[in-house]
Parts: sequence; structure tokens; C-alpha cells
Amino acid sequence: MQDITVDGDGITLPGFYAGIFYQNSSGTINRVTTQNQSAGAGQGISVEGGASSPSVTVQNSSVHNFDHTGIYADSFGGGLDLTVKGNAVNNPNGTGVGIGLSQATTAKVTNNVVTGTGYGIQTYQAPVLYRGTR
Repeated sequence: MQDITVDGDGITLPGFYAGIFYQNSSGTINRVTTQNQSAGAGQGISVEGGASSPSVTVQNSSVHNFDHTGIYADSFGGGLDLTVKGNAVNNPNGTGVGIGLSQATTAKVTNNVVTGTGYGIQTYQAPVLYRGTR
């Protein structure tokens, strides 16, 4: 998936939702923009692993104006080999999590810029390698 913009402006949804939802499939999310996922528990990009233990890269993308998490990943009891690199994550309201990793089997987070969030990077049971992320 590459070179698209997902704008959630004006959408109202209950519960968790994502601008881009990538589930139990390998691949790359490259040069995408997600914005205005802010109608409840919005996530810019959400990646889920599972039984197939996919390998996913989220790179060179812009994620902003969300109210829960900019880039979120969870293996959901299976596996997930995740690389998050070269992204700009910004939440000008000063809340939420820039990059959230929950039970990701392997996560490499490098050269991202996270600003304006309550938490820059949050991990929960996720082995993570951080380099150059600020």
C-alpha cells in the first residue's frame, strides 16, 4: 500500500477504528498519510499479526490528528515481525500515543519523529529495537 491519503474528518464512530487497518498479512505501507482519526478512539495505522506471523513495514509515512494511537501494532497471540521507520507522527492536541506496540513478536523502530503526543512510544510485552527515534 503506498501513496494514498486517508482523511477521517467529519466521521463519527464508536470504539476503536483506524484510517488504515492491516490484518494478518505481510507487506509494506509506504508514503501514506492518515489524518483526523479523532472521533473517539482513532488510530492512524493499525497493524495486526496472527497465526501466519506476517512481516510488515510501515515507512516514510505521515500520521497526524488522532485521538488514540498514531501507529499501533499487536500480534494477537500469533506473531508479527514489524519494522517502523522514517515516519512523522504528530498529534497537535498533546494526547495519545505516537507509536504503540502491544505483544508484537519483533519490532524494529528506527528514525521516526514523534511530536505532540502524551506518550512518544509505548510498549506492552513487545521486544523492541529503537534507533534514532525521537
